[in-house]
Amino acid sequence: MKHYLQSAMNYVARTRPFETTVFLTSSCNFRCDHCFYWNELNRKEELTLEEFRLLAQSMPTLERFQFTGGEPFLRKDIDEIIAEFYRCSRPMYITIPTNGYLTNTIIEKTESIMKMAPDCFVNISLQLNDLGEKRDESVKVKGSFDHLVNTARELNILKTKFPNLGLTVICIQTAANQHRVRQIYDFAQDEFEVDNFAYSVVRGNPKKPDVKNIDPRIYHQMCNHLLESYKEKSADSKIPLYRLFLTNRELVYDYTYRTLVQDSYQIKCYAGILRAVILENGDVYPCEILMEHGDEYSLGNLRDFDMDFMRLWKSEKRKEITRRIAEQKCFCTHGCDMMVNTMFNKKFPFLVMRKLIS
Repeated sequence: MKHYLQSAMNYVARTRPFETTVFLTSSCNFRCDHCFYWNELNRKEELTLEEFRLLAQSMPTLERFQFTGGEPFLRKDIDEIIAEFYRCSRPMYITIPTNGYLTNTIIEKTESIMKMAPDCFVNISLQLNDLGEKRDESVKVKGSFDHLVNTARELNILKTKFPNLGLTVICIQTAANQHRVRQIYDFAQDEFEVDNFAYSVVRGNPKKPDVKNIDPRIYHQMCNHLLESYKEKSADSKIPLYRLFLTNRELVYDYTYRTLVQDSYQIKCYAGILRAVILENGDVYPCEILMEHGDEYSLGNLRDFDMDFMRLWKSEKRKEITRRIAEQKCFCTHGCDMMVNTMFNKKFPFLVMRKLIS
């Protein structure tokens, strides 16, 4: 109940983020065609464990954290870092996306995280953009698909020990895989026993630019199929507040489809107000899409603020950038931003009420 009251207060005051994405590392063992961060990978400017500790201590209570990379499980102290953020911010949700290659490390570190965050729903999200050799080709690593399958099986075993552990498959529609997304979904459901299938479209400036030539109709058809599947499984879902999640997911799909078709602004963006992105070198941005503009949209570097997040967050520069985002009616199709934008849209409470009544 405490978290729900804090979320409601945050909706009114807008003094802190609802969700924060933290890049733990830029190191990656894959070279994915669709990667928007490919030009920044394997930099050597990462925050130290002690800097992450100081950062965690400066964070307010937040509802959601996403710890990403690079490949976050390449960071050997990933469990220690996440434990600090959990201890200081007590989030309801933690998501860790991974390419699934380092099976033993992923299982070992996930078990450690679960023991240190017993009251949090921890979601391990496996990236699955294709099957078999096609997956290996798209990430430039032979055997990647087999490693991912092994990781999913081991995570399902671990889920029997920790009821607050969830398994998600992330599938990003690209020009290369869009005619197989239904097949990928069916495989994930049949073989992985996933709690959630996170479906979105390629974003930013990917390593292979032509993968952005996607068909919005395929996206729309797949979203309708997913919504029907979610509704059928709603009674068995272990995801907290599942009906709220489902209503929000429906809005995300709708607004994303409209944006794809019309290539225009659809909904107010709360990047830099209710969402923040912290890079592995301490740079802070309102979102991942605007990172490509460099200093123009940088909120600052945490090292210049003694690793004090709220000092940076209260700065005039952040306020100026969020005003600019609003004036320019910035828009994108990034799922994480769209989720926050729809959840905090003025219409959302009424839509939730209508769904619950129906």
